[in-house]
Amino acid sequence: PKAVVSVTLCRYGTADETVITENGNEIGRIPGKNNTDTDGEIVAFNYEGTGGTITLNFNTTGEMYIHAVKIANIAETNYDKQGNWYFVKAGDAGSFLDVLDVVNGTNASADAERAYIFMPNGTYDLDATVKTAISGKNISIIGESMEGTIITTKPDISIEGLGKADMFQASSNGLYLQDLTLQNALDYYNAGSAGRAAVLQDAGTKTIGKNITMLSYQDTYYSSNNSQQAYWENCDIHGTVDFICGGGDIRFQNTTISLEKRTSSTDPSKDGTGSRTVVAPTTTTNFGYVFDGCTVVDLAEGKGNWNFGRTWQNQPITVYLNTTLDDNAKATLISTRWIEKGMNNTDPKQFGEFGTKDAAGTDITPASNKIKSFGGEFETILNAEQAAAYSIDKMFADWEPATLAKQLEAPIATFSNGVVTITPADNGAIAYLIEKNGEFLAFTTEFTVNVEADPEKDNLSIRAANTMGGFGEAKHIEGTTGIEKVTNSQMQHGELVIYNLSGQRVSKATKGLYIINGKKVLVK
Repeated sequence: PKAVVSVTLCRYGTADETVITENGNEIGRIPGKNNTDTDGEIVAFNYEGTGGTITLNFNTTGEMYIHAVKIANIAETNYDKQGNWYFVKAGDAGSFLDVLDVVNGTNASADAERAYIFMPNGTYDLDATVKTAISGKNISIIGESMEGTIITTKPDISIEGLGKADMFQASSNGLYLQDLTLQNALDYYNAGSAGRAAVLQDAGTKTIGKNITMLSYQDTYYSSNNSQQAYWENCDIHGTVDFICGGGDIRFQNTTISLEKRTSSTDPSKDGTGSRTVVAPTTTTNFGYVFDGCTVVDLAEGKGNWNFGRTWQNQPITVYLNTTLDDNAKATLISTRWIEKGMNNTDPKQFGEFGTKDAAGTDITPASNKIKSFGGEFETILNAEQAAAYSIDKMFADWEPATLAKQLEAPIATFSNGVVTITPADNGAIAYLIEKNGEFLAFTTEFTVNVEADPEKDNLSIRAANTMGGFGEAKHIEGTTGIEKVTNSQMQHGELVIYNLSGQRVSKATKGLYIINGKKVLVK
């Protein structure tokens, strides 16, 4: 048998070393103590042998504490593997967790070659599982689409709380996420006075999220490493209370901040009337939380007010640059814009905004907005020079996450006699995804791939992967049926059919030009 053996360490262990044996023969050694500031470091190694009983022998000079031991069988799997790419079975949560266990083990070292996990469209229901670890280094988790690839869990409300009800706990340096919906479905409205349920507790660094929806209510995204860097682009983060919280230098670029309704009382007549706070920072770094080109959307339709944020610990920084407020958000933002006195008697090092606009694009930034905190008054309106100090190149001087997350144009491809032939483009693509009628069909790192498709009935499209594994927009493959023919056939049955201009069928139109029921439609 072949397996990956992983041991989750505890920070309080003092033993020098643990020797792992199988039938009396040593097969590996692990340190006795977690080497990081937080619990949960995973030490792993590959095993290949005859199989037998695994025994952990603790060093007697100290105490050994461990959180978990996992053995993931990699000889017989319920997933597919091609090189460093792992392909999860569509909608199979067990398949996803098995892959994650293996990759956490194989990528335990800091210099591990990047591993790519691809998840086809489907709902991956983790049931009530919490604190799923993403501990390996240089891991990419790639969904087929932001709307269609959904990972969800529903913890019992009795375990709500940071570090307790988190769906994912990541300590994975170099984590890359794209085209996913992540939902912590803890029953917030029946959880009583608090319903803290993080989608992601991120204790790693250099995390990138592209096209990610995070669905929860309180403490949705928690950056728990005060020295980390992270970058989120074109995402949609939902919540009610402190739903972006923690430390580090974290940039949110062109991201939607979605304010859910909040129940402020057990009185049904007051449902949805509670106040909502976007951020609760503890940042100690030079930039803190930076929101650039983001949009705030109030989904509660005017029920309850909201604010940009409140202090939590330390002397935190949060700035909003060129933010757009939808009509509801503009109407419900509190007059002070921030909570004046936050938690733990702390003052902000900098709470600020610059270039705030309404939905029509009109600048609605006050000339001045001073808030009173424990240490006096703090001006929250930035001038152009102050705002420029938070530019992405200054914030990430030795890291280019926007370049890493950039999507690649798909190449020209043709289909004939069961073969897709790709004309390579010199754009750095590392792999290609073939879709049939908008659904995953094949993956290849070569320039030809055999597929099963009817050129008269099926619409094939191709997408190119960037170096992090994220697939860009689809392009129609020549030699298969065009948009108009497919649409006309389906329209006969009264079906609403939507295609983007690349020839890929989509479930709904966002912003842009689409072919809807055979006609070009501009969606604003």
